[in-house]
Amino acid sequence: MEEEQQEQLTPEAELELLSKKQQELQQKIAQARADNAAKQMNTLSAKAQARIDAEAQEALVLAEIRRNRQLREAEAQREAEAIAEVNRKEAEVRMAQQLLEKRARQQAEELAQHLKDETEKMHRLEMDLARQLLEGNTSVAVKEDKPATLETMPSPLAHIFGSQGSEQASYQGLSSEETARIQMKRDAINNMLEFGPNTSTVQTALPTPVPTPKKTNRKAHRFVDMSVSNQLETLLKKELGISVGPMKLDDLGAAWQEAPLMQAAREVVAMAKAKPMSADGVLEMISQVLESQESNA
Repeated sequence: MEEEQQEQLTPEAELELLSKKQQELQQKIAQARADNAAKQMNTLSAKAQARIDAEAQEALVLAEIRRNRQLREAEAQREAEAIAEVNRKEAEVRMAQQLLEKRARQQAEELAQHLKDETEKMHRLEMDLARQLLEGNTSVAVKEDKPATLETMPSPLAHIFGSQGSEQASYQGLSSEETARIQMKRDAINNMLEFGPNTSTVQTALPTPVPTPKKTNRKAHRFVDMSVSNQLETLLKKELGISVGPMKLDDLGAAWQEAPLMQAAREVVAMAKAKPMSADGVLEMISQVLESQESNA
């Protein structure tokens, strides 16, 4: 039928038909181009959107990272401030402790110095008191004028050997009279320390003084006797529990004879038991007792 129609169409009709077909083809091409362009635009839009979404996500991640970093920095700052505050408080505590320790040391040193001064003052008062008691209680030898008899007249040998033998005789201990005198001195010291000095005059019964030839307790020549130093050291350590330097004991023993020195040492030991003294105070008191006996002999 188409062939018959084509055969029947005129050239004008065929030209018009071709023109229509060309228009249809051009429309289809334009539509295809439009569709392709739309697809390309959609593709580009999807990629652009994906890129935008990726950038937005990356921005969120970066913001989260920045926020976390800021949080960590703030936390580190707070920790540093807390550590600095703790260090400051510890420094203040240490400084306060050092000030307290320094003040305590100063107070201890002042107290020790005050105690030392008071102790030295007490020792001086003790020695002065004992010296006064010794001077008040020391018996003075009074020579009695008695008629000479055969019994009382000394023999010629007594004039030659009597005084030397009495000086060189070793000390055999305290007699009952000396023990009583030491006890009286001890009681007098205790009464004075407790009740103060006694202003009333008390008549003390003393043994009748026996006339003795004047003698000296000092050595004619100074020399060190180690046995005397050992006796003094043993006596002071055993009776009073104090230790004295050997040189001080040697110096004391080098100046005084053994018997009076040991007797004076025992008297001072009795005084020190009534009222404690320092080691130097005991040695000083022994010297004062010996000097008092020397002056009153």
